[in-house]
Amino acid sequence: LDVGCGLGMNYPACVGVGLAYVGVDVTPVMVAGARDRYPGGRFEVGDAYKLDFKDGEFDMVLCADVLVHVPDAESIIRELWRVCSRVTLLQVPYITSGPTTKRLAPMRAEGAPTFEFFQVQYDPHDICEAMVSAGFSEVENRELPQSCLIRPQDEPRQLFVGKR
Repeated sequence: LDVGCGLGMNYPACVGVGLAYVGVDVTPVMVAGARDRYPGGRFEVGDAYKLDFKDGEFDMVLCADVLVHVPDAESIIRELWRVCSRVTLLQVPYITSGPTTKRLAPMRAEGAPTFEFFQVQYDPHDICEAMVSAGFSEVENRELPQSCLIRPQDEPRQLFVGKR
Protein backbone atom coordinates (compact mmCIF):
# COMPACT_ATOMS: atom_id res chain seq x y z
CA LEU A 1 0.00 0.00 0.00
CA ASP A 2 1.38 3.40 -1.04
CA VAL A 3 -0.33 6.08 1.09
CA GLY A 4 -0.05 9.51 -0.50
CA CYS A 5 0.80 7.98 -3.88
CA GLY A 6 0.33 11.22 -5.82
CA LEU A 7 0.96 10.51 -9.51
CA GLY A 8 2.07 6.94 -8.77
CA MET A 9 5.81 7.52 -8.95
CA ASN A 10 6.48 4.43 -6.77
CA TYR A 11 4.32 2.13 -8.90
CA PRO A 12 6.98 1.06 -11.46
CA ALA A 13 9.58 0.22 -8.80
CA CYS A 14 7.10 -1.82 -6.75
CA VAL A 15 5.66 -3.87 -9.59
CA GLY A 16 9.16 -4.16 -11.10
CA VAL A 17 10.20 -6.31 -8.13
CA GLY A 18 6.98 -8.30 -8.12
CA LEU A 19 5.00 -6.51 -5.42
CA ALA A 20 1.23 -6.16 -5.61
CA TYR A 21 0.52 -2.41 -5.53
CA VAL A 22 -2.35 -0.25 -4.29
CA GLY A 23 -1.95 3.52 -4.31
CA VAL A 24 -4.10 5.89 -2.24
CA ASP A 25 -4.15 9.68 -2.35
CA VAL A 26 -6.52 12.29 -0.94
CA THR A 27 -6.36 14.41 -4.13
CA PRO A 28 -8.66 13.16 -6.93
CA VAL A 29 -6.65 14.96 -9.64
CA MET A 30 -3.49 13.13 -8.53
CA VAL A 31 -5.26 9.75 -8.56
CA ALA A 32 -6.62 10.51 -12.05
CA GLY A 33 -3.09 11.39 -13.18
CA ALA A 34 -1.72 8.14 -11.72
CA ARG A 35 -4.42 6.14 -13.50
CA ASP A 36 -3.57 7.88 -16.79
CA ARG A 37 0.16 7.18 -16.38
CA TYR A 38 -0.24 3.58 -15.20
CA PRO A 39 -3.53 2.16 -16.52
CA GLY A 40 -2.75 -1.29 -15.09
CA GLY A 41 -2.32 0.05 -11.56
CA ARG A 42 -4.84 0.22 -8.74
CA PHE A 43 -5.19 3.81 -7.53
CA GLU A 44 -7.91 5.01 -5.16
CA VAL A 45 -8.97 8.28 -3.58
CA GLY A 46 -8.66 7.91 0.18
CA ASP A 47 -7.88 9.66 3.43
CA ALA A 48 -4.69 8.69 5.29
CA TYR A 49 -6.43 9.48 8.59
CA LYS A 50 -9.08 6.80 7.89
CA LEU A 51 -8.01 4.25 5.31
CA ASP A 52 -10.76 2.06 3.86
CA PHE A 53 -8.90 -1.22 4.43
CA LYS A 54 -9.05 -4.03 6.97
CA ASP A 55 -6.70 -4.29 9.93
CA GLY A 56 -3.40 -5.85 8.82
CA GLU A 57 -4.49 -6.05 5.19
CA PHE A 58 -1.06 -5.15 3.76
CA ASP A 59 2.34 -6.76 4.38
CA MET A 60 4.06 -3.48 3.62
CA VAL A 61 2.89 0.13 3.78
CA LEU A 62 4.82 3.00 2.22
CA CYS A 63 4.12 6.62 3.06
CA ALA A 64 6.54 8.99 1.32
CA ASP A 65 6.57 12.78 1.63
CA VAL A 66 3.13 12.89 3.27
CA LEU A 67 3.79 13.66 6.93
CA VAL A 68 5.35 17.02 6.02
CA HIS A 69 1.93 18.17 4.77
CA VAL A 70 -0.36 17.17 7.63
CA PRO A 71 -1.11 18.75 11.01
CA ASP A 72 -1.47 15.44 12.88
CA ALA A 73 1.20 12.92 11.87
CA GLU A 74 0.60 10.77 14.95
CA SER A 75 -2.94 9.88 13.83
CA ILE A 76 -1.72 8.90 10.37
CA ILE A 77 1.08 6.80 11.82
CA ARG A 78 -1.48 4.95 13.99
CA GLU A 79 -3.61 4.33 10.89
CA LEU A 80 -0.60 3.01 8.94
CA TRP A 81 0.13 0.63 11.83
CA ARG A 82 -3.50 -0.55 11.75
CA VAL A 83 -3.51 -1.59 8.07
CA CYS A 84 0.05 -3.00 8.10
CA SER A 85 0.80 -6.61 9.04
CA ARG A 86 4.62 -6.52 8.81
CA VAL A 87 6.56 -3.37 7.85
CA THR A 88 5.82 0.32 7.36
CA LEU A 89 8.24 2.64 5.58
CA LEU A 90 7.98 6.38 6.16
CA GLN A 91 10.03 8.68 3.97
CA VAL A 92 10.26 12.13 5.50
CA PRO A 93 11.99 15.21 4.04
CA TYR A 94 12.65 18.45 5.92
CA ILE A 95 14.30 16.91 8.97
CA THR A 96 15.60 19.42 11.47
CA SER A 97 18.11 19.21 14.27
CA GLY A 98 15.85 21.47 16.33
CA PRO A 99 12.28 21.04 17.54
CA THR A 100 9.46 19.99 15.21
CA THR A 101 7.91 23.10 13.60
CA LYS A 102 4.66 23.55 11.64
CA ARG A 103 3.61 26.38 9.32
CA LEU A 104 1.13 27.00 6.53
CA ALA A 105 2.55 27.46 3.03
CA PRO A 106 1.01 27.77 -0.46
CA MET A 107 1.19 24.72 -2.72
CA ARG A 108 0.11 24.02 -6.25
CA ALA A 109 -0.08 20.40 -7.37
CA GLU A 110 0.13 19.67 -11.08
CA GLY A 111 -3.30 20.36 -12.58
CA ALA A 112 -4.81 21.54 -9.28
CA PRO A 113 -5.54 24.99 -7.86
CA THR A 114 -3.18 26.57 -5.34
CA PHE A 115 -4.10 25.83 -1.74
CA GLU A 116 -2.66 26.21 1.74
CA PHE A 117 -1.03 23.18 3.28
CA PHE A 118 1.06 22.36 6.29
CA GLN A 119 4.80 22.22 5.93
CA VAL A 120 6.34 20.47 8.90
CA GLN A 121 9.99 20.08 9.78
CA TYR A 122 10.42 17.09 12.06
CA ASP A 123 12.88 16.24 14.73
CA PRO A 124 13.54 12.56 13.86
CA HIS A 125 13.07 11.56 17.51
CA ASP A 126 9.45 12.79 17.29
CA ILE A 127 8.73 10.44 14.37
CA CYS A 128 10.38 7.50 16.15
CA GLU A 129 8.40 8.21 19.33
CA ALA A 130 5.13 8.45 17.36
CA MET A 131 5.84 5.09 15.69
CA VAL A 132 6.58 3.38 19.01
CA SER A 133 3.49 4.98 20.54
CA ALA A 134 1.39 3.68 17.60
CA GLY A 135 2.49 0.12 18.37
CA PHE A 136 5.49 -0.59 16.16
CA SER A 137 7.76 -3.00 18.01
CA GLU A 138 10.97 -2.04 16.21
CA VAL A 139 11.75 1.35 14.69
CA GLU A 140 14.86 2.26 12.70
CA ASN A 141 15.83 5.63 11.26
CA ARG A 142 18.38 6.24 8.51
CA GLU A 143 19.17 8.83 5.88
CA LEU A 144 18.34 7.77 2.34
CA PRO A 145 21.32 7.87 -0.01
CA GLN A 146 21.04 10.46 -2.78
CA SER A 147 20.92 7.59 -5.33
CA CYS A 148 17.54 6.49 -3.90
CA LEU A 149 15.81 9.80 -4.58
CA ILE A 150 13.54 10.14 -7.61
CA ARG A 151 15.03 13.56 -8.34
CA PRO A 152 18.71 13.78 -7.36
CA GLN A 153 18.34 17.51 -6.66
CA ASP A 154 15.89 16.80 -3.83
CA GLU A 155 17.06 17.51 -0.33
CA PRO A 156 18.01 14.54 1.87
CA ARG A 157 15.22 12.42 3.28
CA GLN A 158 15.02 10.22 6.33
CA LEU A 159 13.63 6.71 6.11
CA PHE A 160 11.84 5.37 9.15
CA VAL A 161 11.20 1.61 9.20
CA GLY A 162 8.61 0.29 11.62
CA LYS A 163 8.02 -3.42 12.22
CA ARG A 164 4.92 -4.89 13.84
